Amino acid sequence: MKLTSSILTRGHRTSHSFCILHCAFCIVMSAMVTSAKADVTIADITARQRWPWNGLVDVDYEIDGHDSLISGLKVQIVFKEQGGEGRSWTAKTFLSGAEPSATRGRHRATWDMQADNATNIVARVVATVNLVKD
Repeated sequence: MKLTSSILTRGHRTSHSFCILHCAFCIVMSAMVTSAKADVTIADITARQRWPWNGLVDVDYEIDGHDSLISGLKVQIVFKEQGGEGRSWTAKTFLSGAEPSATRGRHRATWDMQADNATNIVARVVATVNLVKD
């Protein structure tokens, strides 16, 4: 089972998503995605680079579904450039105590993009939250 949520915005606020832009670095947020069976959802996803652009990105998301369906899954967060060099990064380094959680409820993971060598970004970036088998 793999559930994915991502959306690309145009840098303006809408009712469900918005984008933060700094030096052409943009983290994109998503409103909601549901699995094909509608058994598990990943909703209310936001990703924001921290001011003063210190290389930390807070990714908030909410998981809903029966515990038996979520058991054995882990959260994977992927960032992909839309343009530029077309690079992508799977977030691996998180602040201690702010790692992704694959349990039911609202969560925040804080990615250390500099530790994962995600630097010199010159294009819009899409953040995708996946639930994958552990």
